[in-house]
Amino acid sequence: MSEQNLNLIRALRPLASRDYRLLFTAVGIQVFGTGMWTIVMVFQVLALDDSPLALSAVATGMSLGLFAFSVFGGVLADRFSKRRILITVQGCTAAVMTVVALLSFTGAIELWHVGIASFALGAGSAFFYPAYSAYLPQVLPPDQLLAANGLEGALRPSLGQGLGPALGGIIVGVFFPAIGAVIVAASYAIA
Repeated sequence: MSEQNLNLIRALRPLASRDYRLLFTAVGIQVFGTGMWTIVMVFQVLALDDSPLALSAVATGMSLGLFAFSVFGGVLADRFSKRRILITVQGCTAAVMTVVALLSFTGAIELWHVGIASFALGAGSAFFYPAYSAYLPQVLPPDQLLAANGLEGALRPSLGQGLGPALGGIIVGVFFPAIGAVIVAASYAIA
């Protein structure tokens, strides 16, 4: 077997673990949903208030949520079940996105709803990633952690900056922001 084939097998070895496959899939779906939200959020804000200031304020909400809770998220990941934190974050984010989708469908959505949802997604990431990083060594042996980092290093930009925003743009362009919010909510519920 060639060195190239051995390297490929070594790089994919973490996927042989059922627990890692589930975790990898959950992260992929979560990253996809967040990427899609970046586009859905833009079009929802523009539909409500065609203002660069409004769009900037809502987009900043995601960063503020991440910043406000990042230290607390790390502390929780050290003290509580990492698996439970991951599941709780995904469930809460799915609930927030479901409310946004329902408000958008009924026409009752307001700018502050979208801002709160963005803040919640950022806050969720502040809890999710420390718990994920601490949970990964419990799922994989140490000799597979580097390969797992490589797999995720390819996954995150592909889904979070590529497929998620692209599909978000198509969905919003063909339909309207509420349909995109439903897909984001579903992605978090599945993850």
